[in-house]
Amino acid sequence: MLNTVRTLIFYICWFFITIIYATFSLITFFFPFKLRYQIITFYSIIIIKLVEVICGLHFEVIGLENLPQRPCVILSNHQSTWEALAFQKIFPLQTWVVKKQLLSIPFFGWAFALLNPIAIDRNKKAAALDQLLQQGQQQLTQGRWLVIFPEGTRTTFGERKKFSKGGAILAEKTSTPVIPVAHNAGVFWGKHAFVIKPGKIVVSIGSAIDPSAYTAEEINKKSQAWVFQKLTEING
Repeated sequence: MLNTVRTLIFYICWFFITIIYATFSLITFFFPFKLRYQIITFYSIIIIKLVEVICGLHFEVIGLENLPQRPCVILSNHQSTWEALAFQKIFPLQTWVVKKQLLSIPFFGWAFALLNPIAIDRNKKAAALDQLLQQGQQQLTQGRWLVIFPEGTRTTFGERKKFSKGGAILAEKTSTPVIPVAHNAGVFWGKHAFVIKPGKIVVSIGSAIDPSAYTAEEINKKSQAWVFQKLTEING
């Protein structure tokens, strides 16, 4: 019951903060991108801190030393809303591959659009891949890391979905290292769960995969295998 009350308080606070912050963020439209990015993504840092204070949900990051000094493609499992927020705190200047419907959400989607995500239509796979390759290359050239959830959607805890190859193809085409990332956020903030459980999320960052040494198919398989193995270790 206590966790339910805490979660309810968190969602109420989150709702009002989102409306206020997103409305304020809209005036950053004319700001340079890096300044706009810093202002808008500070919202995510606030929400991550809020869920920590109210719900007792902390996190630990393992493997930060594996991050190169250049932009990379991050391939991560997707279990929760949490990682979509926390990755903005954990990783350098970045952009994301998202479903275009997210940009239509009042306030949140409008502000999110100002960060120039790669918003794809999942129902048009060929067009989505072309868009990812074109816009992804542009974003990487501009010094931005690219966050991709290759499972395509959030999964429930313990579920395993095959990785799509778009991120690996982009990495091969642009000679960009791939960073595999695994986390267990779904244990505490599940896909269909209302209640957020207290505890500590573990985020594990793997060593960079050199795209010059592997084909896109091999990059994808290595990333998937590493993430699934690491999830077994974290959950074990």
